[in-house]
Amino acid sequence: MTRPATHYGYRQPLKEIPCLGIETIAYGDATGKLKTLYDRVKGPDDNVDNIMMMHSLRPHSMEGHMAIYKYVLHHSGNTIPKWFL
Repeated sequence: MTRPATHYGYRQPLKEIPCLGIETIAYGDATGKLKTLYDRVKGPDDNVDNIMMMHSLRPHSMEGHMAIYKYVLHHSGNTIPKWFL
């Protein structure tokens, strides 16, 4: 499925995350800022976790997600052992 250009400026094919019905842009179809963010979070074989892909139509929300995650993970008051995280 392809959205018109008026849908947040994207014209890439959209993919749905199974069971959730959330439209996303796959790693292979990403361009610009989204591609750069995907490159920061991708795993082996260019795999991007679904939780990060859910931000693909609004990449700025992925930046916020990553900032909050890192702050919480590395907070000095965190008593959970690093190996567990």
